[in-house]
Amino acid sequence: MRKALNFIFLSFFSTSVLAGNLSASDGIKILAVDGKKAKFEHSLSEQLVSLADGKHQVVARFDDEVRDGSRKVIFTSKPYVFEIIMSDDDLELTLPRLTTDSQARAHFSRGPKWALVNEKSDEKILIDYERLPGIGFGGFGNIEKVIAEYNREKGIVLYSGQVSGSNDLVKLKHDAQISSQGNDTLRQLQLWYTKASDEERKAFKRWMIDVD
Repeated sequence: MRKALNFIFLSFFSTSVLAGNLSASDGIKILAVDGKKAKFEHSLSEQLVSLADGKHQVVARFDDEVRDGSRKVIFTSKPYVFEIIMSDDDLELTLPRLTTDSQARAHFSRGPKWALVNEKSDEKILIDYERLPGIGFGGFGNIEKVIAEYNREKGIVLYSGQVSGSNDLVKLKHDAQISSQGNDTLRQLQLWYTKASDEERKAFKRWMIDVD
């Protein structure tokens, strides 16, 4: 039974390779990718994340020095959540250039214009986003916990596959549930079951009856 389940589990995946790099323009800080806190060895201007082909959830904010009259101050926006589709091309997450405190405040109060720039074609595309709500005192102190709660509320499942190295972002139906407990194989089976069509689910159930 276990061998049969493992075979089904492995057959859902194909070998995946890194498809492109995601970077951020000056003043933008990438906080997390696919539910995991982003860590960089270098400065914010050298942020670079290699991502597999497909959809990824990225959380970022504006966090940079701006002028307030004759003074220099740090302006930090709330975190924002994006769904980014990676392919073979490198992408850069950007905002319009913000140099003063009043300019930054006005821009974010109107609704920031987040965009992705294709570094090969230089094409710029505005992207959809949602502001990430904080949790309790400290708001965003534990960014992974905040993202996990956001995804739970939205019915989003993130899974980074250990078999293929690929990532998957799935928005579940309202009645679908994924257990937060259990081993990785169980979570993978639950995830792929929610993605299957009605006919595929029926075929899987018949197979389960036959092998039991």
